[in-house]
Amino acid sequence: MSFSAAAPSDDEVNAARLDPARLQAVCDTGLLDTPAEESFDRLTRLAARLLEVPATFVSLVDAGRDFYKSAIGFGEPLTSERQLQGRTFCHYALLSPEPLLLDDVSTLPGFADVPTVQTLGVRAYAGVPLVTPEGLVLGSFCAVDFKPKRWTDQDIEVLVELAHCAMREVRLRKALQDADALNQQLVAQIQRVDELNRQLSEMATTDALTGLNNRRMFDHSLQLE
Repeated sequence: MSFSAAAPSDDEVNAARLDPARLQAVCDTGLLDTPAEESFDRLTRLAARLLEVPATFVSLVDAGRDFYKSAIGFGEPLTSERQLQGRTFCHYALLSPEPLLLDDVSTLPGFADVPTVQTLGVRAYAGVPLVTPEGLVLGSFCAVDFKPKRWTDQDIEVLVELAHCAMREVRLRKALQDADALNQQLVAQIQRVDELNRQLSEMATTDALTGLNNRRMFDHSLQLE
């Protein structure tokens, strides 16, 4: 989706950004505030090399910030903090499942006012939305240039493929998270069964009135002897 007219309104962008179902899906990834991982960094490095751009990143758009699971080519503090607050180009990518292509943001009404134009020097932006099977946009797989750039069809094909790879990593993390939760539930159930078995064994060998071992326990001990 290439924009040649004015940017979408703030109300449109905020409605998409603050959608409760979308925010829950972002939280459910389990990736917010997690450390950088080579599996994601490998994809952004590859994107920078193939597209010949200085910066690429994988963003997750939370309610009050963009969290970057991977960010290549940006300096401090973004490299260490890996998050930005305020309006970003990734917010506009929430409005369409198609790639957002901006060849020169300085010439586009509304987009030139995005803070990262000044703070990071962004002039060209291409972002492929990261979309769940339910159609919820988590964020974007993005490429940025600090000078105007005409995004080619091949550029977009590369970004789309790498975005699919990033989503596979997201789904893998979610599957591992779900498996760990199920495993913890299973362990808790096994411990509960063990405790019930212990209580049943105690009830079967102890006189309820006196608390002493009953005839069954005596017979069992005799057999052992």
